[in-house]
Amino acid sequence: MTAVVARPPVFGARIASLDDTAARNVKGVKTVLRVPLDRGAEGVAVIADGYWQASQGRNAPKVEWDTSIVEKIDSDQQVALYREMATRSGPCQFDCDIASLETAPLHLEAEFVFPYLAHAAMEPLNCTVALAERGAELWVGSQSAGLDAGAAATCWV
Repeated sequence: MTAVVARPPVFGARIASLDDTAARNVKGVKTVLRVPLDRGAEGVAVIADGYWQASQGRNAPKVEWDTSIVEKIDSDQQVALYREMATRSGPCQFDCDIASLETAPLHLEAEFVFPYLAHAAMEPLNCTVALAERGAELWVGSQSAGLDAGAAATCWV
């Protein structure tokens, strides 16, 4: 069996409405579930005989996302916030004499601004679970193995 999850477009969004009829009609789809995600969000998990069926099932439901409780910040707001934060003094990390920089023959100043991009995982997005009578063993490429294990552990409670 393979499961894939339809995630909300923004962190923390929940499902306002879900019509999973089309997903359930995909050949090989066994079930469609609302599942909790991190930051209080919800997603739609589709469990099927294989990846292709699960993927097709994930793309089929009609989901309306409730984004009313999530923070709404765009790239321009972030850049303005970061510029303001850069004017604040912070803790000294290195204690060295930088006075010679003031008399340097060349000064270079640059600002690089990019739009907000989600931190996309570079590892393959997959997971294998070996179920046992008293637990499970997970193989997953993740930067948050503890969070993944904790989420899986709640299924056994």
